[in-house]
Amino acid sequence: MSAQNLLKHSLLFLSGIFVICVAPANAASFNCAKAKTDIEKLICNDSELGELDTALAKIYVKTRLSIGDSDEVDAAERDWLKTVRDKCGTADCLKSAYHARINQLARNFVSFDCEKAKTKVELLICGDDNLQYGDMQLAQAYRVLKGASNQQGKLIVDQKSWLEQVRDKCDDKKCLLSTISQRTDALRQQWTGLIASTSEKLGYTKYVFYSDMMTWPKDPSRTLVMFATQASAAQASAAENSDNGPKQDEDFDLDLYVIDSSSHKILQHGTDSVTSDAITLNGVGLDRTDYVPRLGAPVFGITTSHSHNGCAGYSKGSIRLYVASGNSVKGILSEIATDVSTGMCQTDCEYGSSRRDLQFPGPAGQRYPDLFIHEKHKVAEDTPKGPKGICKTTYSQKEYKLHFDGIQYPVPEGLDY
Repeated sequence: MSAQNLLKHSLLFLSGIFVICVAPANAASFNCAKAKTDIEKLICNDSELGELDTALAKIYVKTRLSIGDSDEVDAAERDWLKTVRDKCGTADCLKSAYHARINQLARNFVSFDCEKAKTKVELLICGDDNLQYGDMQLAQAYRVLKGASNQQGKLIVDQKSWLEQVRDKCDDKKCLLSTISQRTDALRQQWTGLIASTSEKLGYTKYVFYSDMMTWPKDPSRTLVMFATQASAAQASAAENSDNGPKQDEDFDLDLYVIDSSSHKILQHGTDSVTSDAITLNGVGLDRTDYVPRLGAPVFGITTSHSHNGCAGYSKGSIRLYVASGNSVKGILSEIATDVSTGMCQTDCEYGSSRRDLQFPGPAGQRYPDLFIHEKHKVAEDTPKGPKGICKTTYSQKEYKLHFDGIQYPVPEGLDY
């Protein structure tokens, strides 16, 4: 993965979103059909390295978002690429380098506050990079399964019992690594089974690229299920293996179901679509952010992320908002680009990024208040007369206020990209 590809991975990586993705076994964070360097080819020819490369891209983006587009984070990543990763000549060296870098970045995302750690197990986790990363993965798997299952009470009891009777009985790092890994695998298997079972009961026979689900806000008798499929999956698969890469302008249909959690009777079915002029649709997922205190009605989002890799590459993350009105779902925001990154090859400086944060202000209980969007924009350019690699960076900010027209929030031109 090049420094530019990493910088272009400004995806909205939200806590609690766990996306099931059916993708090529050797998928990486960049387009392997265009791999040129020996390092890129090593990554694309090894499934484990592909997974590590993708994992690093995600946690790197999460680090940047948590710090706020820090130039220091970007510089550190470029330095790691040049002085560590790109010095490797074997797959084993790369795996070691990736594991170390992932663990280094993951230390900020433990599921509890390490400054308040008191028990032996907590202190062991906070003092070891591998355990921190494992704890983060387990917490994510647990949150997602908890949000999707209509048996949350049983899951909470099971998790508490596992913590007390299994995890907290460990006396060393080896035991903790093993038990955390096993528990994470078990929760992920439950999640996969839940999706498969729901798909079967609905009679959903389309080829699913991504899928996600959650229980109805404040009403576990209903479940919201989303399937994302590509209309031309066969053509896209064939194009993936061609010299020209996958086709562009592919439509992804989003099938939204509201179902009875016990009988799986379909209460509502609607279809939306995502049209991408990007080569890769990286992810589709449900944003479970709780907007209820601000909006007075349960609102959720559907997030999508696209990327185009090349010397004029870009990536885009976007969100659409839906309101749970009574017993049904209706869209209130068609699409807002939450983050966009662009960059050029063969330079450390020619790139730009925009990030947009959505906020519902106003008193609690107000059903459809205005929607505020705060935009931060950064552009880096080469300095013609300065030292090589020293960028001229400019920052700007802007705020938008969207008014609800009785049906939805109209999106001004430009905010969808």
